Amino acid sequence: VEAVPQIDEGLIKRETERYLTEVMAHIEQHKWYPKAARRRGIEGEVHVRFTLHPDGSARQLTVENGPSVLLAAAKQAVEKAIPMPTPPKTIHCPLECEFRMAFNLNAS
Repeated sequence: VEAVPQIDEGLIKRETERYLTEVMAHIEQHKWYPKAARRRGIEGEVHVRFTLHPDGSARQLTVENGPSVLLAAAKQAVEKAIPMPTPPKTIHCPLECEFRMAFNLNAS
């Protein structure tokens, strides 16, 4: 009889947070500042939400609460970032991902 491994909720939470940080960094590498937004001095934060699947695909992508030109850029950044890094075995997928993507003229 195999011993049932004890699930360390703290470990899973830390692993999940570490993985989500990795996913966000991966998406940031695909982010670009739209020329029209840069020219017009448009800055802002876009609320990004999607469901991450074990194969690295992102489904049910929504981008909201930002200027339309930045919403389009955020959506494109996530789509270009697919496939996402593969989640560790300890993380249960599908995983809901939610974060704010910032567009600051000074930062880019």
